[in-house]
Parts: sequence; C-alpha cells; structure tokens
Amino acid sequence: MENWTWGLLLIALTITMHGAGVILMALVGVSIRARIESRNHLTLRHVAAIQIGLIGAVGLLLAALHGVEAAIWVAAYWWLGALNSPTDAILYSVD
Repeated sequence: MENWTWGLLLIALTITMHGAGVILMALVGVSIRARIESRNHLTLRHVAAIQIGLIGAVGLLLAALHGVEAAIWVAAYWWLGALNSPTDAILYSVD
C-alpha cells in the first residue's frame, strides 16, 4: 500500500507541475500574441519568425519540464530503494 501511496503522490505532483507549466506558457503566448496584434507595422515575415521562435521556445521549455519531472521520479526511486543504481533509476524514469 505504501508503494501505491508514493506513486499516486508523485503522479499528482508531476501532473500539477506539468499543468502549471503548460498554462504559464499559454499565458505568455497570449501576451505575446496581444503585443503582435497591437503593432501594425509588423510584416508577415516578422510574425512568422516570432511564431517559429515561440514554438521552439515552448518545445525546449516542455523538454526541460519533463526533465525536472523525471528527476523527481529518479530521486523517489533512489530514496525509496526501488532501484539499485542511479543509472537504473534515470533510465526507468525517462522511459
């Protein structure tokens, strides 16, 4: 039962972190969109470049967020003694 408790707590934590990160990125995206729409002098090329940069940044931030979430699972596996080595914990968490 203890394993289930830890597992559910970690799942809730990582889902909460992921949701908060995605919402924060969406709010920043809406703010950037409002700025773009308020500037009439931007050409389609400028808007496309900004959007491509924004999509790239969101992708990198999501990858970093997944890395932090995996690190939390690694620490939990290692601390609870579920896996014998940090390498196994990293591989299992990322997989």
